[in-house]
Amino acid sequence: MLKRTRLVYLNYPNNPTAAIAPRDYLERTVAFCRRHDIVIANDNPYCEITFDGYVAPSIFEIPGAREVAVEFHSLSKSFCMTGWRLGWAVGRSELITALSRVKSYVDTGAFLAVQAAGAAVLHAAAAHLGPYVAQFRERRDAMLPALRAQGFEPETPRATMYIWVPLPEGLPSAAFQRRALEEVGVVVMPGSGFGAGGEGFFRVALTVATPRLVEGAARLGKVLAAV
Repeated sequence: MLKRTRLVYLNYPNNPTAAIAPRDYLERTVAFCRRHDIVIANDNPYCEITFDGYVAPSIFEIPGAREVAVEFHSLSKSFCMTGWRLGWAVGRSELITALSRVKSYVDTGAFLAVQAAGAAVLHAAAAHLGPYVAQFRERRDAMLPALRAQGFEPETPRATMYIWVPLPEGLPSAAFQRRALEEVGVVVMPGSGFGAGGEGFFRVALTVATPRLVEGAARLGKVLAAV
């Protein structure tokens, strides 16, 4: 398999798990990819949404990464422009040239008005990000105890707008998600929807107001108590 591998995809801080990557993990990954001539696609759209003093690194902070990595960012997450489909990629000229060639077969670029809006957001980023991240932190800090009071045991995420919640052993995530929707009117994402490794978990998105999140936790507790 190693001989056929051309690309390694990374996404930390992670969607859906909110996991973060230790620096030594990134260092080992860069060293491995340099040794085997493998490109790293580092998907980093959540790097500004961090809490408790954690600072999410760019892959380019790792020595040698410039030789093998392309880093992607998006305005969808940190800048609340979901659906506008605007982002960017940074990397060595040969890698970006190859990426541009592939993308030219997919579309002809974002609508110019959307690009202008994105540029305006980036110019105002310093003023925008602080309150935006504080809002997610406030929601996280309210939702975690609300979930734990209902018998769930989520870890405290240090980044992203998500909480990754384990379910009791043997309870399928899709079955729990369906009951949450049909019985108490709460939408969560089943872990199995992200692949086999996500089974046994569900994802909460901190994208609604705090009182609604806390109410959602109470309703989810009713589903948990009934299974």
